[in-house]
Amino acid sequence: MDKSQWILSMPACADYNSAMQDLNGVGYCTSDQHKEATRARKERDRVDTLAILEYLSERNPFTNDVSLRNIETGVEAEPDVNVDKAESIGNKTLELMKGQKILNYSFKKSNQSITLAAKPKSKSDSDFLNTDIDPQLMFQRLTTAANGLFENTSEVFQYELCSVPSSMFDCNRLPREACKSNLADAIWACGSDCIHEIDVEGFQYVLDGGSLLQRLPWTHGNSFGDITQIHKKQALINMLCDKLKENDIRCKNATDDADLLIALTAVDCALSSEVVVIGEDTDLLVLLIHHVNQQCKRVIFKSDKMAINKKMKIWNIQQTKEFLGEDVCNLLPFLHSLTGCDSTSRLFGIGKGLALKKT
Repeated sequence: MDKSQWILSMPACADYNSAMQDLNGVGYCTSDQHKEATRARKERDRVDTLAILEYLSERNPFTNDVSLRNIETGVEAEPDVNVDKAESIGNKTLELMKGQKILNYSFKKSNQSITLAAKPKSKSDSDFLNTDIDPQLMFQRLTTAANGLFENTSEVFQYELCSVPSSMFDCNRLPREACKSNLADAIWACGSDCIHEIDVEGFQYVLDGGSLLQRLPWTHGNSFGDITQIHKKQALINMLCDKLKENDIRCKNATDDADLLIALTAVDCALSSEVVVIGEDTDLLVLLIHHVNQQCKRVIFKSDKMAINKKMKIWNIQQTKEFLGEDVCNLLPFLHSLTGCDSTSRLFGIGKGLALKKT
């Protein structure tokens, strides 16, 4: 009876509680921060704290030792490593460049900062030569040695062998640099109806303004300061746009990366006339293949560079889409970014040509 009375009185009590809060101008509510006070959260925080303390006890950064060392691997830097002074070294290099002619100036290795990964200089026989171990080579040797010693070879991966993933980084600990042009070469190689010559009279042109800037010649004997004044990119782009508009040539300025805007502009122009896109970047080729509609008028992609000792590649985008197939064209941007582009590193042992064949 008491339980029934308590349950039935809850709505009335809630109304009284709400009225009292309104009267006193105060409120009671819960928030997400109270989740951190639960027993499970406290236990997880305790385990994480102990893990951090154990990690730092083995690699204590709070010592009187002023030498440089990698807190992750424990490798100590050679005495000549000065990468921590990179800003002052860079400013010194800029000072040396002032007033110098470009063709007469060379960047000396002695003026560059020395990193932890740099090989130590030769020393006398009496000195100890501390050579860094190639993490990728060590990884390969240990996995080879583990073959046959373990029933499950994956057990060797329980131990830290490399400071960085060797699938994405070179031995110098820098991301593997992507070679984007390999994808264009692979697409060209698998096409049976690619063309080297075409009559483009009557076509509408879409030009990559960024590639036009690279055609500006440098006057012999100019200094770095002169080149900086000549090639102020945004001011030069604005000037070119104004001049082109005066001659009834449409211009579009991209706020971010221009490749997508160029491709979509070509698609829009192809609704009414045949189009020639002038550019160099493989990114632009991939975007055209992905976005151009087979029902549009013909779209041609070509470079304005003169080919030396070989025929120039001229892409008929619709024909390229036809022999690649719709599924590959839809996946092409993903494939391009996964195997290495401007913002992603190249994967070890997986080239763009192989990835295209597997698609």
